[in-house]
Amino acid sequence: MTSHLHDERTCRPRAGVSRRGRRVPFRPLEDWLNDRYRNPTVSADFQTGGELTAPTIGAIIGVTRQTLYRWRDNGIPWWSADAAAIHAGAHPLELWPDFHTSPTTTGEVAA
Repeated sequence: MTSHLHDERTCRPRAGVSRRGRRVPFRPLEDWLNDRYRNPTVSADFQTGGELTAPTIGAIIGVTRQTLYRWRDNGIPWWSADAAAIHAGAHPLELWPDFHTSPTTTGEVAA
C-alpha cells in the first residue's frame, strides 16, 4: 500500500510529515496588499506608518494574526501561498514570479 504525504481533503502535509517544505517570502504579499488596501481607521494608518496592521491583512486573506507572524518569520508554505494570493485578489505569479518554477526541497524538478 502506498503511503501518501498529503491529506487528500486539504492538500496540507499530514501530521508527522516535515512542515519545513517549500516556502515563499511573505514580503511580496504584504507589499501587494499595502499598495491596494488601507487600514479601516486613520489612527491605525498613523500608528503603522501607512502599512496594514496584522489583523487587517489577516481579515483580507483569511488567516489569524499568529499565522501572519509565523509567515513573516519562516515564509509562507507553498500550499498556503496560493490561497493567500487568491484571497488577496492576485495570482501567485504576480507576487512570486518563480512560484511555479522553484525547486522543491526534495530535489524534484518543477514542471
